[in-house]
This record gives sequence, C-alpha cells and structure tokens, in this order.
Amino acid sequence: MEHGEPKIVPLHLVPEFAIAHQDIDPRGLPVIGADKNVAGHVTEMWIDRMEMMFRYMEVQLEGSDRKVLLPMTFSRIKPQGVYVHALLSHQFANVPATKSPVQITLLEEEKVTAYYGAGTLYATAERQEPLL
Repeated sequence: MEHGEPKIVPLHLVPEFAIAHQDIDPRGLPVIGADKNVAGHVTEMWIDRMEMMFRYMEVQLEGSDRKVLLPMTFSRIKPQGVYVHALLSHQFANVPATKSPVQITLLEEEKVTAYYGAGTLYATAERQEPLL
C-alpha cells in the first residue's frame, strides 16, 4: 500500500486479498435485523489493507438503490444469512453514508459505528428501559 492511499477499501479493488476458503463468503446472503426481517443483501466486503482483515460488509438495501456499510463487529455470519442484533431491518435505511463508494474516512467510520452502537441501546422501546 502506497502512502496516502485509502486504508479500507472494497475487496474488488485489491485482488491480492480474498476470503479464506474455509470461511463463509457472505456476498449474496440476506442481512437480517433484530426483528427477523431482511434489511438487504451483502454485495461486497471491505478490507483493511494495513491490518489484513475485513472491517465492513456493503449491504444493498431491500427495495432501494442505496448501499450502506455494516461493521463486521455488529454481525454474525451464518450459512443462512448475516444477523444483526443492533438494528431493526427498517433502521438500516438511516445508516450514515460515505461520500465515496470506494473508501471510508475516519469520521465516516465513527458515524457508521456509532449508529450501530446506539442501536444496541435504542433500537426498540424495550432497550431504552432501565435495568432492574
């Protein structure tokens, strides 16, 4: 990686990286929210070239031309789909967007991650209640 190049990019831009053959390739799998409804489908993986690990999945939202990023840490990949406990399926529509379709800035990373993190606390009315 050259100095000044984006650190995190879509997998198709870096042919020297691939998904390990023993791992599930989530591309094409449905993304299922906490309400058990499909929010969209995974279209791409985003890789951190410095750390050599996947950071995000790109999700094409159902019934929309919009794509959003899903942090790997907020997902569970199974053969049947990608499960996200943090958000309900309709809440994916409000995930903060990136300015560029082929890179993400640090500020955009913080906004995207904060959105999913807030969902773990506020996505449903039940989550907002105090613990007893």
